[in-house]
Amino acid sequence: MGDSHLIDYVVITAADVTAVFVAWLAGRGWLERKAKQISSVNWQRSGHLYWLSSDLMWTWTQATNGNVQKMIHGLKKSGHHANALGIDDSILSRLKAMQVANEAKTSLSPNERQALTQELDSIISEVGRLAVGNQPDFRADP
Repeated sequence: MGDSHLIDYVVITAADVTAVFVAWLAGRGWLERKAKQISSVNWQRSGHLYWLSSDLMWTWTQATNGNVQKMIHGLKKSGHHANALGIDDSILSRLKAMQVANEAKTSLSPNERQALTQELDSIISEVGRLAVGNQPDFRADP
């Protein structure tokens, strides 16, 4: 098999694998859910988007530093802004779950801090993906 045949084989195989993966995601409803998430967010409420992003990062810092009360305050504010934007219930429920699970605490163990910051990282990334998905011409680099 020549080099060009090998390249063709690799490209066609990769395309087939990608098509199977996309079909699998579509069959599980993932693509439809993501499309609904993007379209259900009220992107005209840009102030809430700004403050959601800011409050999530501030909350992440408070969790890293182990400041439970400030972290709870940040989770409440983040939930308020996510709700005002119409962000999907999975993000809202995750923010609420972190709030409820930590309200009675006065301190956080290193493992709790790590788990909270990982969950906040995941939420921050998801909000970012939603925003980028809403702007087809978005480019991260100039």
